[in-house]
Amino acid sequence: MILFTCYNLPAGMSLYWTCQNVLTIFQQLLTNRKKDDPAADPGRPAPGKGSSRPSWAAPRPTPKRK
Repeated sequence: MILFTCYNLPAGMSLYWTCQNVLTIFQQLLTNRKKDDPAADPGRPAPGKGSSRPSWAAPRPTPKRK
């Protein structure tokens, strides 16, 4: 499939496209691995403990009393 896609492109463009795709795949693998690892984010509570809201989320507004 890549042969048909890159056949008419210049060599530099094909090299850039291939390297970019390889780096993107590597980045996606690292992102997925970090997302599944609770120890990778020290600001996030362990599963089953603490709030279910992310640590970066704004605090909920308090309800106004009448």
